[in-house]
Amino acid sequence: MVITAHWIAKEDWTNVLVLKAALIAFQHTPGSHLGENLGTSILGLLDCVNVTDKVSIYLFNVTCTDFI
Repeated sequence: MVITAHWIAKEDWTNVLVLKAALIAFQHTPGSHLGENLGTSILGLLDCVNVTDKVSIYLFNVTCTDFI
């Protein structure tokens, strides 16, 4: 399992928008590649790099408003 990040950033010296990419996490995912196993792996990797703390409130708000 590999997680990458992609974003657009402005270069300081030219003010040109540039597409950036970075490898966030990489992990072997043993067993079957069913949704539950992949979801557990993704959440575990995002938690290891402290991404879940930054987006958990946003995801909760989106999820709750989708069902209301």
